[in-house]
Amino acid sequence: MLTPEGSGADSGDLALSGSRGGHVRDPVRGSRGARAFRRSRRDQPEATAATVIEGWLHTGDICRLDADGYLTVVDRLKDLIITGGRNVYSVEVESAIARHPDVLDVAVVGRPHDEYGESIVAVVTLAAGATLTLEALREFAAADIARYKLPHELVVVNAIPRNPSGKILKRTLRDNLSPATA
Repeated sequence: MLTPEGSGADSGDLALSGSRGGHVRDPVRGSRGARAFRRSRRDQPEATAATVIEGWLHTGDICRLDADGYLTVVDRLKDLIITGGRNVYSVEVESAIARHPDVLDVAVVGRPHDEYGESIVAVVTLAAGATLTLEALREFAAADIARYKLPHELVVVNAIPRNPSGKILKRTLRDNLSPATA
């Protein structure tokens, strides 16, 4: 459990796991919160087994814990794009693109790529009457992010799919990207 400021609350343990498993830092004190989750997912034992391991709920969040104990969620593990052996956080690319004056909404996803592992695809909604090329978008975003993080493809849509609470449906976007246009 976390406080609104991002630090560990007394009502739950917090531990950061490495990419190969195991805790990368001692857990923050408190009582475990994963037990309530386990009871709520009894009807989905496979999903529970994949997310609750040795009593710990693995959220799939990619986080940084600073020296003062503040936790920052960087991205979701399933939204991490690996291109050319480098990790690209979709949220970082989205932030750079969102600053473009003609972009109303943006989502960044990975598409399988034979040579690089994944190709970075920017899906955008543009302001009325605006046009944007991949080259112009890459030039704009290059002021904020490294070259290897720049999108390889640009897809313009009327609306980015969202669930009722407003969360971008990245899986829907990935599923709708035709491999034929890769």
